[in-house]
Amino acid sequence: MKIRNLIRIASLTTLLLAFVAGPSAQEAAPDKVKLSAGFTNTEYSFESLFSTEYEQGLTAELDARIFKKSGIRLGGVFQYNRNAVGADLPIDTYSFGPQLSVDLFKGVVSPFGRALFGFQTTYNSDRVFTRAYGVGVDVNLGHVFIRPVVVDWIRTEGFGSPATQRFGAGVGVRF
Repeated sequence: MKIRNLIRIASLTTLLLAFVAGPSAQEAAPDKVKLSAGFTNTEYSFESLFSTEYEQGLTAELDARIFKKSGIRLGGVFQYNRNAVGADLPIDTYSFGPQLSVDLFKGVVSPFGRALFGFQTTYNSDRVFTRAYGVGVDVNLGHVFIRPVVVDWIRTEGFGSPATQRFGAGVGVRF
């Protein structure tokens, strides 16, 4: 129920910002480098539906443009995510990989897809390989952008590792 409400709010916010931000996004804002920060909600699903856990976290991203032509942008992303912020053993994830986005509505809205690879650790000699496949959308407001929704499907290597979904939202700047 909570996820459905989050998706509705994010969709409405994106739609409203697309109409309001049209004139400011028509400026030739550079997008060579994008820095963003956001909040995440990670859902760990174990063997049954009744053993699902949720943990909140913070994320920071650096996205450097590799290629852009005709509104299609390929960037290289480095992402740091700290999950379970208030816990005794927070989980840190360091990952990198490609992100492909397409500019719509004269560059105001940019949906993207990505594949990130890296490792996850609690700093107790327990590094494990992780991969995340995600989709999201950026609403560009000149040099500032809002990321109303991003969803990552995460797979961590190891026996019995849970299926993980991470939902997030954030804000960033473009240079």
